[in-house]
Amino acid sequence: MNDDTASLKGIPFNLEKHVNYADGSVVSKTLIKKDIGTITLFAFDSGQGLSEHTAPLTRWYTSWRGRRK
Repeated sequence: MNDDTASLKGIPFNLEKHVNYADGSVVSKTLIKKDIGTITLFAFDSGQGLSEHTAPLTRWYTSWRGRRK
């Protein structure tokens, strides 16, 4: 996504189409990057996760469970 996100308001966004999956890996893609924070989409293989770290901004997490097709 680019900085012109205003033109995307109200349009359905399919998360699955915007990040690739890789066996044995964590794959990430930054969807929006602003001075006040970022929105990053992750795809995790079974047994994978994020390492503990600190960040200067508040973090929000949500997750969906699924299976690779």
